[in-house]
Amino acid sequence: MSIAIRITTADLEAQADRLQRMDAAALQEAATRAVNETVTKFEPAARHLMNLGINLTDAYVSSRMATVLAPLSANPVATITARGDLTILGHYSPVILSAPAPSGKRAKGDPKRGIPPGYKASGVSVEVTRGERKDIPGAFTMTLRRGLDAGEQVGVFLREGGNLKHLYGVAPYSLFRATIDAQQQIIGDQLVDEMLDELDEVIE
Repeated sequence: MSIAIRITTADLEAQADRLQRMDAAALQEAATRAVNETVTKFEPAARHLMNLGINLTDAYVSSRMATVLAPLSANPVATITARGDLTILGHYSPVILSAPAPSGKRAKGDPKRGIPPGYKASGVSVEVTRGERKDIPGAFTMTLRRGLDAGEQVGVFLREGGNLKHLYGVAPYSLFRATIDAQQQIIGDQLVDEMLDELDEVIE
């Protein structure tokens, strides 16, 4: 998912008289600076909006995004892209749930996973929305592998028949899409304001 920020003819029509007083090189520089200023300001603001209420770190969201500034051009285009990777539930603070073991069965528990003696694992709780945990009965965690070696990330799984189903949560690209939809008018207004500021500086 990506957004391209550019100057359009419609953005400049109202400034026709002022533009006639500029040479082509100065106009290119002004338009390029306006586009890049807009995208530079929008990217951290977008991450802030994406993180509102969602239990992901800014570092994780930032690692899934890339900003490419516009090179000097008569039609400058800068882009912000959010990668389409799925986000494992292991990023959402999984906690092992436990329940009393059936009567008559010995259960040693598992202190490493926070399961006391006499109890058994009964599922996993995750916090996708900040402050709101969701229980997933029957789910369990496993350390994910990185190639042939054990990795550092933890996944949350369910057994479905004889297969394992890896569970995923909200991904940054989905959050970015929603942010763009909500902020399109604001981005456009900011771009026009940046362009007007650049024209003021060049013409003065």
